[in-house]
Amino acid sequence: MSTTNSIQKFYEHHYGKLGFDSADKFRLNLMIQYVGADKTQNKKVLDIGCSKGMLLEMLKTKGNHIGFGIDISPTQVKIVKKKGFNTECLDLNKDKLPYQNNYFDYIFATELLEHLFNPMMLFKEIKRVLKPQGLFLITAPNDLGRINKRLKILFGNPVLCNINSGHIRFFTYNYFKQILEENFKVIKSRGFGGHLDIIQRLWPSMLANGFVAVCNKKNS
Repeated sequence: MSTTNSIQKFYEHHYGKLGFDSADKFRLNLMIQYVGADKTQNKKVLDIGCSKGMLLEMLKTKGNHIGFGIDISPTQVKIVKKKGFNTECLDLNKDKLPYQNNYFDYIFATELLEHLFNPMMLFKEIKRVLKPQGLFLITAPNDLGRINKRLKILFGNPVLCNINSGHIRFFTYNYFKQILEENFKVIKSRGFGGHLDIIQRLWPSMLANGFVAVCNKKNS
C-alpha cells in the first residue's frame, strides 16, 4: 500500500464520519468574523481541509460566495460535492492545488497545519493561488504551550493523550507566528479559547486553546 493510501485510510477511518462539535463551530464563526467586513458578493473562497463543508455553507449565506473545498477523505468530499461546492480529494503532503495563479479572494485552513509533513509546500501553493489582495486565514491548536501541558512535561507525564488525532506537528504561539511570517505578511494573530476567549487571547502562549492568524502575500 502506498504512503498516500495509508494516510488517506487513516483519515477516512478517524475523521470521515465525524460531525461538528461546539469547538468546531466556535472556530468557524471566528473565521467568518474576519470576512464579515467585506460586503462584496461572489468572492472565490477555498477551504483547505473542508471536512463536511460547514464553513463553505456559512460563507455562502453571508455573501453568496463561490466555494471550493479540499479534503483527503473521499467520504467528506462526496458530502461537500452534494452540497453544490467544487471539491477535490487531495493529499496535501504531495499534491499541488489544482487552480490557476491568483485565483482566490480568501483561503482558509482551520486545524490543518498540525497534520502536514511539509507545510512549506502548501504555503508555496497558497501564495500562488491567492490573489494579490486576497487573505489567508489559518488556525492551529495549542498542543504544547498551554499551561496544563507544560506542567505535564515538567512532571514527566505524557502530553498527548489521543494518539489517533493525526497531529504530527506541534505549535507554540511564537512558532506559529514564525513560520507564517517567513511566508506571508501577518496582518493580525491572537489566541482563542471558547468560553474563556477574552482571557485566553491576552496570554495566548500559556492559556489559549488555539491560535488564529490573518495573512496576505508579502510584497515582492
